[in-house]
Amino acid sequence: MPPVGRRAGVGRDLATPPSPPSGWPAGRRGARPGHTPLASIRLAGAAAPGETGRVGKRGTGVDQTAEFGALLRNWRTRKSPGSVGLVAPARRAPGLRREDLAALANLSVDYLVRLEQGRATRPSAQVVAALCRALRLPQTDAALLHQAAGLAAPGVAITREVPGGISRLVQRLDDRPVAIYSADWWLLRWNELWAALLGDPDELPGRLRNLVWYEFTDTPGRVTMTDAERVAFRDALAADLRVAAIEQRVLGHEEFAH
Repeated sequence: MPPVGRRAGVGRDLATPPSPPSGWPAGRRGARPGHTPLASIRLAGAAAPGETGRVGKRGTGVDQTAEFGALLRNWRTRKSPGSVGLVAPARRAPGLRREDLAALANLSVDYLVRLEQGRATRPSAQVVAALCRALRLPQTDAALLHQAAGLAAPGVAITREVPGGISRLVQRLDDRPVAIYSADWWLLRWNELWAALLGDPDELPGRLRNLVWYEFTDTPGRVTMTDAERVAFRDALAADLRVAAIEQRVLGHEEFAH
């Protein structure tokens, strides 16, 4: 299942893809005579450092602070304790208690009250990111909360959402094996020739769809490498994971680093 090709996506290209071993069908780097060209695309979506800073405000500071507080309060009252991993307490009031949200986001209750009431201005990117994680907001809602705070919408270092145009492109490229990987090397999409050449990924259970897991657990496959080629390939995969972890820390997604 090891891929060859380039990493592409919305954001920066921070990693060099693993180099193909000798005798391995090459992708965009040029096909070896008698071999089927093969390509993989690795999605990336990290924002460059500084791209999560303050942006121009749509209205006055008072208006924007009130908008942020209203959004935050609305999402808190619409969330059930169970939806954020807590045991539901015996209480009649709907939604998540301020005390619970403050604990999940590692904030003081007083500061959370001031945010909701519009009395605390200009929350930092770290505070807004912590609230988004605590409320488990989807990407679109998290972007809206950042914008209400006067912050650029956060980038996504690890995305497993393949744009429809790329999915259609993979299927149209029926003359060569093509696959799509996430930045942390989860196999997301592939075409029929990929499955015919490297084996049907539908038959891979659980974590074996992840190339790093597949490689480092010595799972038998159809690709042969010399010892030196395998060491270089594994070094490149490990380097990619280190880059992905750095991207996640930059964007505030500390859980990936663990």
